Amino acid sequence: MIAITTAGDDQISVVGTKLIAIAEAKTNYYAQHGQAGLLTVFTKAMLCNWMVSLAVVAAHHDSDLVSGQEGERRQPAEVDRRTSSYSGRRRSM
Repeated sequence: MIAITTAGDDQISVVGTKLIAIAEAKTNYYAQHGQAGLLTVFTKAMLCNWMVSLAVVAAHHDSDLVSGQEGERRQPAEVDRRTSSYSGRRRSM
């Protein structure tokens, strides 16, 4: 993140001026399109948040697979399907 703040003491550099122009151009593009621009920004923000959330879930799921704990959470004990009796043994991964 680049923050351009001078508290009114100094002039903004050439790079800072260019960054401000880019940010204003991106914002004004959506503003020129009215409600359609607002809907576009809202949709992009929702999709961005969805992708970040999906990445967190995927990372958590991946760590479960590596540690081998996911199988124990889904089925904590082995059941003999022929007799439907509970054996009390943990399934090994």
